[in-house]
Amino acid sequence: MEQGVLNSKLSSCSGCAVTYENDEVEITIEWDDESETFKLNNN
Repeated sequence: MEQGVLNSKLSSCSGCAVTYENDEVEITIEWDDESETFKLNNN
């Protein structure tokens, strides 16, 4: 771990995002004609 970021050589990731402490991520799940949005935080 360097500067709060974990570097792993075990797998590759395409389109991944790195989050840091206290980051907030808004998630939207869509299905059929409905959706639900919520927020996740990492603290």
